Amino acid sequence: MADENEAAQNNMRDKKAEQSIETKNAAEAKNDGSKESEFKEQMLRIAAEFDNYKKRIKREMEMAERVGAINAIKAILPSIDEFELAIASSSKADIKDSNTIRGFEMVYANIMSSLKGMGLRVVLAQGKLDPMKHETLMVIESDKPQGTIIEVVKKGYEYNGILVRPAAVVISSGIAEHAQGNEDKLDAKPDATDEIKGQKEDRQSNKK
Repeated sequence: MADENEAAQNNMRDKKAEQSIETKNAAEAKNDGSKESEFKEQMLRIAAEFDNYKKRIKREMEMAERVGAINAIKAILPSIDEFELAIASSSKADIKDSNTIRGFEMVYANIMSSLKGMGLRVVLAQGKLDPMKHETLMVIESDKPQGTIIEVVKKGYEYNGILVRPAAVVISSGIAEHAQGNEDKLDAKPDATDEIKGQKEDRQSNKK
């Protein structure tokens, strides 16, 4: 009887030991699974942060390249203006060496072709003044509507949609147009003296 009780107690202890081991193993497995999940989440966060870092660096590099290109173009524009002035002056002057003129024109055309390939565009300066793209140097009287561009003094340029230099222009004040309109109205009105003379003649003819 004592042996049976002892055997039963031993079985109970073995079962408890087995349950304890199983519980411990389950806890360890759960802990390992939790650590693995945390590790995966951490790796995903690092990958996302690195991807954002690459995108930010790319944007900053593109911005730096764009700013560098704009600064370079700004430095070149005065020389381009001088090229255009020299070509325009040589075409008006009586210069016998036409080969030299053609050489200047070819160099100028090659420079502008390269800049256009980079994204440089001439600002359109026709019609109405656009304060976002045009700079007014002078306002003169003309028969054009007020704010109409009369002359382009200096070309404006854009680089990939960014304004590098506004076009310097001369615009119309519209005063001459209004003055001409007022003169036409005055000319259209009948002379008061002629009107009075006509009335007198009508009264005299009625008396007769």
